[in-house]
Amino acid sequence: MKSVQKIDSYDIGGLPFGGVTAFETARQLQKQGFKVNPLVILESIFIDDEMRNSWMNLLKNDLTKDRAFRVMNLLLSISNGHSKIALIKENELDKTLPVDKFMGQLVNIAIAKAFERD
Repeated sequence: MKSVQKIDSYDIGGLPFGGVTAFETARQLQKQGFKVNPLVILESIFIDDEMRNSWMNLLKNDLTKDRAFRVMNLLLSISNGHSKIALIKENELDKTLPVDKFMGQLVNIAIAKAFERD
């Protein structure tokens, strides 16, 4: 980056994982004495050691359910002009179901939530 843009300050941004990369790039540039203008980070999450460890200990089926739940809420959060965002809460789901039944349950709740905001 420094070889392409030889200036004293940088504008950096990123989406999902790119936001995490942008944050680390900015941190390293600042450590080297460069000025970094305010970061633009969209739809990125900070994963601390506790969260990483809990994910590492999830069983494969539980990880699949967790990812599906997060993706579905991300899709629901795209309001498409709606003023109300209706997300699925973890306690609305039966995580003991097998993956296929869990997915069906997740989709049915998501459909209900999408109509709830109209």
